Amino acid sequence: MTTERFARQSALNSAKRLVPAGWPLLACLLFLGAAAAHAQAGDSSSLQQQKIAQLNVDIAKWSQDNAANFTTYSQYAHHEPKCPAIPVPPQIDPPCHACGDDTETPSETEVDNWIKQVTEPETTYIKGLLTMGRFIEVDVVPWGPDLTSATQRALKPFYMDPADYSTDANTMAAALVGKVEEMANHYKNDPTRAYAGIKCLLAEEQSLEVLAKPDSFGHNQTLAEYDYSKKEQQYVIQLAADWAAAVVNTMDDSIFKNHKYNLCPVYASLVR
Repeated sequence: MTTERFARQSALNSAKRLVPAGWPLLACLLFLGAAAAHAQAGDSSSLQQQKIAQLNVDIAKWSQDNAANFTTYSQYAHHEPKCPAIPVPPQIDPPCHACGDDTETPSETEVDNWIKQVTEPETTYIKGLLTMGRFIEVDVVPWGPDLTSATQRALKPFYMDPADYSTDANTMAAALVGKVEEMANHYKNDPTRAYAGIKCLLAEEQSLEVLAKPDSFGHNQTLAEYDYSKKEQQYVIQLAADWAAAVVNTMDDSIFKNHKYNLCPVYASLVR
């Protein structure tokens, strides 16, 4: 072996003694781990991009499906009739049920259908607006930076502040309260219309329950709007109670002369 070759071999042997026996394997594992992490990061990024792309597709479709309804609802809230016709409760006696029988009578069906006519379109519009506000708040606003220009254009007809949806809903609720208030004041001394009228008031009170519960649809209702909705709800309950009391005060003739003994319990249970 030449002197030069001997020197190279000695250096190699010295290097082997300095490096632990398992070091090459460890280096290989570290390299493979780094490569796998890089690939995983790439996959995660790709999945995120796919999620954002699908989100934009879903929001654009939602916008297309709801734009016409939103325009109808918001325009009604801003241009609703200022003097709507006073609802006229049908003249229907309270239903007489045998004990334990809760089968709906034809007169009850007639009253329910009339109530739907009185409370529409406001009830449908209020629920529709609150549902839209919920979608904007949860599924649109948090993703603002990731929305494409096409998606942003699709959203142009809509409010971007969820609180605006509850504001319009409260406007329509107030109009509906005004409508049934006029009815109660006009007919509260007419016992023949009391059953239908009181049930209508209580149905409206249930509609207001949606607005009188904070964030029931996830919308950002202001404290002032919440307080107003709660007061409106309480006011409608009071209208129903006052009407029932007026009926009871004029019921002596009906009970003692015409033998309508079922009237008092029915009215008492309505506003209990």
